[in-house]
Amino acid sequence: MIGYLSGLIRQINPPCILLNVNGVGYEVNMPMSEFQNLPPEGERAEIYTHLHVREDTQALFGFSQITDRDMFRTLITISNVGPRIGLAILSELKVAELVNCVQLNDTRSLEKVSGIGVKTAEKLLIELRDKVKQFPIESLVDDDEMTVGNTVQEATEALVELGYSRREARQAILSARESTDANTTEQLILEALASLSTVA
Repeated sequence: MIGYLSGLIRQINPPCILLNVNGVGYEVNMPMSEFQNLPPEGERAEIYTHLHVREDTQALFGFSQITDRDMFRTLITISNVGPRIGLAILSELKVAELVNCVQLNDTRSLEKVSGIGVKTAEKLLIELRDKVKQFPIESLVDDDEMTVGNTVQEATEALVELGYSRREARQAILSARESTDANTTEQLILEALASLSTVA
């Protein structure tokens, strides 16, 4: 199996790149989120890869971080989640964000991924629950990201204690963070409560 490639980027054509490795061109499919961090054409790139083999085709999937590659491999072990859906998920969510979704049973974030509806999102969260334990979230984010994640989680737990469902609370907190300047736990709770009372 081809697990790693190092070579010159010959062509960038999302969602693929053509990588020249010692005169051999490898076409590698990558998450859309990877392209903003790729070196320009003509420069060297190091990519962790997964070779997906079916009866009628072979395809290479590439990632700049080995953790992303490992998460991709985890995703495609789930029934009805092929490489296309796995790539779409990692185009929309960082590994840490996906782990956080699973831990908080957050279907809303998964539903943003093209090709994933409510039922598929719920199924994914259930089947990923044990699988993501190999990806400790503390090792996947920097200090700033961890602070944001902890703030969202604390605010969500506060709303749950007030009687809201975890799903309802999580959605309200995420909406408050996206649509306002709120960035502390207290501010997020106040903004989320205001939106929830308006809906009620």
